[in-house]
Amino acid sequence: MPKLARGLFVAALSVTVVACTATDAADPVDTAADAEAIAAISDAWMAASNANDAEAIANLFAMDGVTIFDGEFVEGREAILANNTASFAERSEGATVSWERSTIHVAASGDLAYERGHFISDADGEGDGAPEEGEYVTVWVKIDGEWKAMVDAGTGSVSSDEGDEGM
Repeated sequence: MPKLARGLFVAALSVTVVACTATDAADPVDTAADAEAIAAISDAWMAASNANDAEAIANLFAMDGVTIFDGEFVEGREAILANNTASFAERSEGATVSWERSTIHVAASGDLAYERGHFISDADGEGDGAPEEGEYVTVWVKIDGEWKAMVDAGTGSVSSDEGDEGM
């Protein structure tokens, strides 16, 4: 290979490597920081739930977000607001809800994530009723730089005795 051709090849290769490196470095996805941001939003959601703040919760959702709990499918931020407002109006004084995350996974693209965990909902506070426990998953999307809940779904735990019926 003549010197001029080899020089042009090396120069072109160098420009390509620098361009690829610059592109990757310009827009790195910090999945750990995104997971921390989602955890903070989830914690604020729990506080809003215990404060009966339906509007704060609805604002955490994408406009077309959905919730799926107890066989009920609620779609859209306005419907989620109405559903939570009605639900909070029926709650007993001292009712609580809490959850513990087991996983937050952020996609390498940095625009999609999911959170999984265990929840406890005590609808009558200090009353005689047993709290409901279960598992949940929340799918998060980044919209205009903000994490929003797209799907929040959960199910009550089923004991192994109940799950064996009919077998």
